[in-house]
Amino acid sequence: MKSKILILLVGLFFLSGCEAVYNIELTNNGIKDELNINNYDVSSWNTGSPTYKTLIDNNYKDFNLAVDKNTPGYPEVYRKLPGYDYYNKVLINDSNNYGIKFSYNHNFNSYSKSPLLDFYNNISIKNNMNSLIIDTGDSSGCYLFDNYKLMDKLTINIKSNYVVSKHNADNVKDNLYTWIITKDNYKNKTVHIEVDKSHSISSIKTHKEFDKIITISLICIAIITSIFVLLTFIKVIKSNK
Repeated sequence: MKSKILILLVGLFFLSGCEAVYNIELTNNGIKDELNINNYDVSSWNTGSPTYKTLIDNNYKDFNLAVDKNTPGYPEVYRKLPGYDYYNKVLINDSNNYGIKFSYNHNFNSYSKSPLLDFYNNISIKNNMNSLIIDTGDSSGCYLFDNYKLMDKLTINIKSNYVVSKHNADNVKDNLYTWIITKDNYKNKTVHIEVDKSHSISSIKTHKEFDKIITISLICIAIITSIFVLLTFIKVIKSNK
Protein backbone atom coordinates (compact mmCIF):
# COMPACT_ATOMS: atom_id res chain seq x y z
CA MET A 1 0.00 0.00 0.00
CA LYS A 2 2.71 2.48 0.94
CA SER A 3 4.55 2.03 -2.36
CA LYS A 4 1.31 2.99 -4.09
CA ILE A 5 0.09 5.64 -1.71
CA LEU A 6 1.14 8.50 -3.96
CA ILE A 7 0.74 7.32 -7.53
CA LEU A 8 1.45 10.89 -8.51
CA LEU A 9 5.11 10.46 -7.59
CA VAL A 10 5.67 7.57 -9.98
CA GLY A 11 7.94 8.83 -12.72
CA LEU A 12 8.25 12.38 -11.41
CA PHE A 13 11.30 11.79 -9.23
CA PHE A 14 13.09 10.08 -12.07
CA LEU A 15 13.40 13.48 -13.76
CA SER A 16 16.12 15.95 -12.89
CA GLY A 17 15.13 19.10 -11.02
CA CYS A 18 12.12 17.53 -9.30
CA GLU A 19 11.80 17.84 -5.53
CA ALA A 20 9.14 17.51 -2.84
CA VAL A 21 8.37 20.06 -0.14
CA TYR A 22 5.95 19.07 2.60
CA ASN A 23 4.59 21.97 4.69
CA ILE A 24 2.69 21.53 7.95
CA GLU A 25 1.11 24.42 9.82
CA LEU A 26 -0.13 23.97 13.39
CA THR A 27 -2.91 26.52 13.90
CA ASN A 28 -5.39 27.24 16.67
CA ASN A 29 -8.06 25.35 14.70
CA GLY A 30 -6.12 22.31 13.56
CA ILE A 31 -3.41 21.24 11.13
CA LYS A 32 -2.95 22.41 7.56
CA ASP A 33 -0.67 20.30 5.39
CA GLU A 34 0.56 20.99 1.90
CA LEU A 35 2.59 18.91 -0.55
CA ASN A 36 4.42 20.73 -3.32
CA ILE A 37 5.95 18.90 -6.28
CA ASN A 38 8.37 21.39 -7.87
CA ASN A 39 10.65 21.33 -10.88
CA TYR A 40 12.95 24.32 -11.38
CA ASP A 41 14.87 22.71 -14.25
CA VAL A 42 13.03 24.26 -17.19
CA SER A 43 15.04 22.21 -19.70
CA SER A 44 13.59 18.95 -18.30
CA TRP A 45 9.92 19.90 -18.53
CA ASN A 46 9.44 18.64 -22.08
CA THR A 47 11.88 15.73 -22.09
CA GLY A 48 11.16 12.04 -21.61
CA SER A 49 8.20 9.95 -22.64
CA PRO A 50 5.80 10.93 -21.28
CA THR A 51 7.25 14.35 -20.50
CA TYR A 52 7.33 15.84 -17.02
CA LYS A 53 4.68 18.41 -17.99
CA THR A 54 2.45 15.66 -19.34
CA LEU A 55 2.74 13.72 -16.08
CA ILE A 56 1.91 16.82 -14.03
CA ASP A 57 -0.99 17.82 -16.30
CA ASN A 58 -2.48 14.31 -16.28
CA ASN A 59 -2.22 14.00 -12.51
CA TYR A 60 -3.67 17.47 -11.99
CA LYS A 61 -6.61 16.51 -14.19
CA ASP A 62 -7.25 12.93 -13.09
CA PHE A 63 -5.60 12.22 -9.72
CA ASN A 64 -7.62 12.96 -6.57
CA LEU A 65 -5.76 12.58 -3.29
CA ALA A 66 -8.09 11.34 -0.54
CA VAL A 67 -7.83 13.04 2.86
CA ASP A 68 -8.38 9.72 4.64
CA LYS A 69 -6.15 6.83 3.52
CA ASN A 70 -8.98 4.46 4.51
CA THR A 71 -11.24 5.87 1.78
CA PRO A 72 -12.76 2.90 -0.14
CA GLY A 73 -10.71 1.92 -3.18
CA TYR A 74 -7.84 4.27 -2.40
CA PRO A 75 -5.29 4.60 -3.93
CA GLU A 76 -6.34 2.58 -6.99
CA VAL A 77 -9.56 4.59 -7.38
CA TYR A 78 -8.66 8.12 -8.51
CA ARG A 79 -12.13 9.54 -8.97
CA LYS A 80 -13.90 11.33 -6.15
CA LEU A 81 -16.44 9.31 -4.21
CA PRO A 82 -19.54 11.02 -2.78
CA GLY A 83 -19.34 11.66 0.94
CA TYR A 84 -15.53 11.67 1.16
CA ASP A 85 -13.07 14.55 1.37
CA TYR A 86 -10.13 15.14 -0.96
CA TYR A 87 -7.12 17.43 -1.03
CA ASN A 88 -7.38 20.71 -2.90
CA LYS A 89 -5.23 20.80 -6.06
CA VAL A 90 -3.41 23.76 -7.60
CA LEU A 91 -1.32 23.65 -10.76
CA ILE A 92 2.02 25.44 -10.31
CA ASN A 93 2.82 27.21 -13.57
CA ASP A 94 5.54 29.80 -13.02
CA SER A 95 8.28 30.93 -15.38
CA ASN A 96 10.89 28.86 -13.50
CA ASN A 97 8.77 26.23 -11.76
CA TYR A 98 6.18 23.74 -12.99
CA GLY A 99 4.44 21.38 -10.63
CA ILE A 100 1.41 20.70 -8.49
CA LYS A 101 0.29 21.48 -4.94
CA PHE A 102 -2.05 19.49 -2.69
CA SER A 103 -3.40 21.11 0.49
CA TYR A 104 -6.04 20.49 3.15
CA ASN A 105 -7.09 21.85 6.56
CA HIS A 106 -7.44 18.98 9.06
CA ASN A 107 -8.68 18.99 12.59
CA PHE A 108 -6.22 17.67 15.18
CA ASN A 109 -7.81 14.21 15.29
CA SER A 110 -8.24 13.56 11.56
CA TYR A 111 -4.69 14.48 10.54
CA SER A 112 -3.32 11.10 11.59
CA LYS A 113 -5.31 9.49 8.73
CA SER A 114 -3.66 11.56 6.00
CA PRO A 115 -1.93 9.43 3.34
CA LEU A 116 0.88 11.99 3.16
CA LEU A 117 2.10 10.78 6.55
CA ASP A 118 3.12 7.55 4.86
CA PHE A 119 6.26 9.27 3.65
CA TYR A 120 7.62 7.59 6.77
CA ASN A 121 7.18 3.92 7.59
CA ASN A 122 6.44 4.40 11.29
CA ILE A 123 4.99 7.75 12.25
CA SER A 124 2.89 8.55 15.29
CA ILE A 125 0.65 11.50 16.10
CA LYS A 126 -0.10 11.91 19.79
CA ASN A 127 -2.75 14.55 20.40
CA ASN A 128 -4.45 15.55 23.62
CA MET A 129 -5.94 18.70 25.07
CA ASN A 130 -2.65 20.42 25.95
CA SER A 131 -0.02 18.85 23.72
CA LEU A 132 0.73 17.51 20.26
CA ILE A 133 3.65 15.23 19.40
CA ILE A 134 4.70 14.28 15.87
CA ASP A 135 7.35 11.55 15.74
CA THR A 136 8.64 9.41 12.88
CA GLY A 137 10.14 6.72 15.06
CA ASP A 138 13.72 5.75 15.88
CA SER A 139 15.25 5.01 12.48
CA SER A 140 12.55 3.54 10.25
CA GLY A 141 13.53 5.79 7.37
CA CYS A 142 11.65 7.69 4.69
CA TYR A 143 10.38 5.09 2.24
CA LEU A 144 10.33 7.49 -0.72
CA PHE A 145 14.08 7.18 -1.11
CA ASP A 146 13.81 3.38 -1.34
CA ASN A 147 11.27 3.57 -4.15
CA TYR A 148 12.62 6.59 -6.02
CA LYS A 149 16.38 6.11 -6.29
CA LEU A 150 17.05 9.39 -8.10
CA MET A 151 15.18 11.52 -5.60
CA ASP A 152 17.64 13.87 -3.93
CA LYS A 153 15.73 15.78 -1.29
CA LEU A 154 12.53 15.99 0.71
CA THR A 155 12.08 19.19 2.73
CA ILE A 156 9.67 19.13 5.68
CA ASN A 157 8.59 22.47 7.16
CA ILE A 158 6.51 22.71 10.32
CA LYS A 159 5.17 26.14 11.28
CA SER A 160 3.73 26.26 14.78
CA ASN A 161 1.40 28.80 16.32
CA TYR A 162 2.07 27.06 19.62
CA VAL A 163 5.13 27.09 21.86
CA VAL A 164 7.48 24.28 20.83
CA SER A 165 8.87 22.49 23.89
CA LYS A 166 11.10 19.98 22.08
CA HIS A 167 12.31 19.31 18.53
CA ASN A 168 15.19 17.96 16.44
CA ALA A 169 14.84 20.26 13.42
CA ASP A 170 17.84 21.07 11.24
CA ASN A 171 16.96 24.75 11.02
CA VAL A 172 14.72 27.10 13.00
CA LYS A 173 13.64 30.56 11.98
CA ASP A 174 11.10 32.26 14.23
CA ASN A 175 8.32 29.66 14.52
CA LEU A 176 9.28 27.69 11.37
CA TYR A 177 11.07 24.35 11.89
CA THR A 178 12.76 22.66 8.93
CA TRP A 179 14.08 19.16 8.31
CA ILE A 180 16.16 18.28 5.22
CA ILE A 181 15.86 14.62 4.22
CA THR A 182 18.31 13.36 1.60
CA LYS A 183 19.37 10.05 0.07
CA ASP A 184 22.43 10.20 2.31
CA ASN A 185 20.62 10.53 5.66
CA TYR A 186 17.08 9.19 5.12
CA LYS A 187 17.66 5.85 6.86
CA ASN A 188 18.50 7.50 10.19
CA LYS A 189 16.90 10.92 9.82
CA THR A 190 13.98 11.34 12.21
CA VAL A 191 11.43 14.09 12.69
CA HIS A 192 10.31 14.89 16.22
CA ILE A 193 8.45 17.90 17.51
CA GLU A 194 6.42 18.54 20.67
CA VAL A 195 4.18 21.56 21.10
CA ASP A 196 2.34 23.01 24.08
CA LYS A 197 -1.21 23.65 22.89
CA SER A 198 -2.04 25.53 26.08
CA HIS A 199 0.30 28.36 25.05
CA SER A 200 -0.10 29.85 21.60
CA ILE A 201 2.52 32.22 20.20
CA SER A 202 -0.17 34.70 19.18
CA SER A 203 -1.53 34.91 22.73
CA ILE A 204 1.98 35.34 24.13
CA LYS A 205 2.62 38.13 21.64
CA THR A 206 -0.69 39.72 22.61
CA HIS A 207 0.27 39.60 26.30
CA LYS A 208 3.70 41.07 25.52
CA GLU A 209 2.13 43.85 23.47
CA PHE A 210 -0.35 44.52 26.30
CA ASP A 211 2.47 44.61 28.84
CA LYS A 212 4.40 46.97 26.57
CA ILE A 213 1.39 49.29 26.29
CA ILE A 214 0.92 49.23 30.07
CA THR A 215 4.62 50.02 30.61
CA ILE A 216 4.57 52.90 28.12
CA SER A 217 1.35 54.24 29.65
CA LEU A 218 2.84 54.19 33.15
CA ILE A 219 5.95 55.99 31.90
CA CYS A 220 3.79 58.65 30.22
CA ILE A 221 1.71 59.08 33.36
CA ALA A 222 4.89 59.41 35.44
CA ILE A 223 6.28 62.04 33.05
CA ILE A 224 3.02 64.01 33.00
CA THR A 225 2.77 63.83 36.78
CA SER A 226 6.36 65.01 37.17
CA ILE A 227 5.77 67.94 34.83
CA PHE A 228 2.58 68.87 36.71
CA VAL A 229 4.36 68.74 40.07
CA LEU A 230 7.25 70.81 38.71
CA LEU A 231 4.96 73.46 37.24
CA THR A 232 2.98 73.60 40.47
CA PHE A 233 6.18 74.00 42.47
CA ILE A 234 7.36 76.83 40.19
CA LYS A 235 3.98 78.54 40.47
CA VAL A 236 4.10 78.35 44.27
CA ILE A 237 7.60 79.84 44.35
CA LYS A 238 6.59 82.72 42.09
CA SER A 239 3.51 83.46 44.18
CA ASN A 240 5.60 83.72 47.35
CA LYS A 241 7.96 86.36 45.90
